[in-house]
Formats: sequence, C-alpha cells, structure tokens
Amino acid sequence: RSKRLVNDDVVALLWRRLRSGGWLSFKTDHEDYFEQVQKLTMLATGFQVVFESRDLHRDPAAPEHFESEFEKMFKAQAQPVFYLLARKLQKHEGEVAVLKD
Repeated sequence: RSKRLVNDDVVALLWRRLRSGGWLSFKTDHEDYFEQVQKLTMLATGFQVVFESRDLHRDPAAPEHFESEFEKMFKAQAQPVFYLLARKLQKHEGEVAVLKD
C-alpha cells in the first residue's frame, strides 16, 4: 500500500533522527501493516522491540499510552489495536541496517 507512512526509508530516517535510547511507538488497526512494521523494526538492527501487542486494550501487560480519537473509536467498537514499541539502541549496540525486500 503506497500511502502508508512507515516503510524502510522512514525507519532508517527515524533511527538517524532519534537520540540513543529514543522510542518508536506505532499503532494501527490493520494487522498486515502492523506485521510489515514489525518486520522492518526487526530488520533494522538499530532498534530493539521492547513490547508488542495484537490487542492493546485487552493486553494486561500494555504500558501506559496516549489514545488517539481513532483509537478510542476502535476501542468502543471492540476492534483490536496493534501496537509496537521499540527503543533505539546506543550507537555501540548496533548499526542501522534496514533491508529492502
């Protein structure tokens, strides 16, 4: 899907712009998009996924988070919200290597 914001170039850009220890927080109601971003962050060796959920609002281990208006709407309709939280590694912990399919 060409209109999706997060892709390999954006993940690489975020890694360059975030400070070491900075956070990437991603939410969506589309499972395939979640899986795409999950794959991108796993391939980007400069990020460590620290939490992920396939149903954020029913997950007892979910950290505190901001809720958007769309997210509130999905929650009210009992639709799952997919969530991924990743931390940028220290420069000495890994180098960014975003791979393209």
